[in-house]
Amino acid sequence: MQTEEVKQKKLFNYLSQASQKAYRDEYLITNDVLCKSHTRARMLELYLEEKVPDPISPVKKIIKIIKFYLKNVVWFLLYLLTGLAHFFSGQKCQVAKKTELHALDVYFMVPEILKKNEFIDNYLSGLTQVLDKRNKDYFYIPRWVGSLSPFDFFKVFRIIKKCKHPVLTEFQMLEWSDYGRVLLYLTAYPFHVRNFAQGLGCSEEDRILSFALWETLDSVTMRNYLRYLFGKKIACLRDRKVKCISWFENQAINKTLYRGLRCVPGKIKIYGAQLFLKPSNLMNVIPDESEIPFGVLPDKILINGRGHSLNLKHVSEEVGPSLRYAKLFQTQADPSNGDVFLVLLPYWDYAIRIILSLIKEIKWPALVMIKFHPAVKKGDYSTQISSEFLVTDEDLYVLFKRARMAVGCSTGVLVEAMCLGIPVVDIVASKEFAHNYMPEQGRGVLWDKAVNEEDINLLFRRFEEVLRVNPSLLRDTGLKMRDMLFCKPTEEQVVRAFDLA
Repeated sequence: MQTEEVKQKKLFNYLSQASQKAYRDEYLITNDVLCKSHTRARMLELYLEEKVPDPISPVKKIIKIIKFYLKNVVWFLLYLLTGLAHFFSGQKCQVAKKTELHALDVYFMVPEILKKNEFIDNYLSGLTQVLDKRNKDYFYIPRWVGSLSPFDFFKVFRIIKKCKHPVLTEFQMLEWSDYGRVLLYLTAYPFHVRNFAQGLGCSEEDRILSFALWETLDSVTMRNYLRYLFGKKIACLRDRKVKCISWFENQAINKTLYRGLRCVPGKIKIYGAQLFLKPSNLMNVIPDESEIPFGVLPDKILINGRGHSLNLKHVSEEVGPSLRYAKLFQTQADPSNGDVFLVLLPYWDYAIRIILSLIKEIKWPALVMIKFHPAVKKGDYSTQISSEFLVTDEDLYVLFKRARMAVGCSTGVLVEAMCLGIPVVDIVASKEFAHNYMPEQGRGVLWDKAVNEEDINLLFRRFEEVLRVNPSLLRDTGLKMRDMLFCKPTEEQVVRAFDLA
């Protein structure tokens, strides 16, 4: 019987061959399924479970196409209103006239900017300080997340107008002719997907891919195509070479930007910053070198630590500075004196509900503090949280200093806790697919898996014994894991990784 790892690799190779055919069509680069992203179609889960869904009926296909038009038209109208909000906000970026510029491609979390009344880069943290110190010119090219409201965006544009960082938005760069191309894309895209799906065969993989393409057809993909047009505009900045430093998750929104940036050959060098913890079973984070001819991969990929090696042959790969994890190298934790149990929740809804249901059954020996993922709406789960638990917005590393143990699943913050020597209980829902962030190293010493209440209590007792008898074992093992999975973000490391000398 094939292992999950072998089956995942087989599916990856199949999708690699499919994308080589699909990406000859510029429109299909915008498709999330073809770039191996995790979507609501659950393609990987279906393949691992050896379940081939029934073909989608002609009636449902028509409904999907209608939904695509409705959703994307509404989204586009809101986008145009957001463009109008940008115009009235007066926000504009004056692009420097130097011959070399640095474009920083990261997420801009709209609710967070509104809450803090400022933009703080939580992805490439500290990079701009090094750029400023070395007199390098840069601008941000935001990936907007968290709101569709033109009113929210108007406030955000006013905020970033006052901030110290230059921000170049697509609303400043795109022209009316580009919006005409978007309308052509809107009209034609469903038929490009249909034609590709009709060309698939009858194998198990073909049938699952066909189902996934139709199941997700009613997604909003226009934002990905607009990213392509935005990239083309940046590439056409006159007489300037550009280094694009991009938060690289290898999703469609990355690929379309890179394709657009490469419309002027040799002008732009792309650095893919994969400076984050990634689950072993998330296929899109694995660069597919067969896609190089389509211009959708970076020129250089930076990984978060030597333990994340991608073993690439044709794309330059280096260990980069763990920019968003600087606090990991500045914090010391002593779980043997910890007074709280941290429940660290992931992004995924089904996993959150499983954890919240399970922890109600546990007799906790100390205060339980629940920390939500920043992109999750806490109010959606208020009825599932016992009054005995405390939901906190406190800084994660402040909490780590108080933690005796950490409990959760499908989130990289468990790895951060482990690297500080904090024992980790990784909850596994036996019948559910989960994104696995935990490395095999350290298992049985610093962390282990639990399926039910009995497993959790067993691990509590085991870790309590280690905390009492040999807490230095946890600390020393955590330091070894930290040095394998992360790289201290010093100025020297930043300069080396992004060629800023």
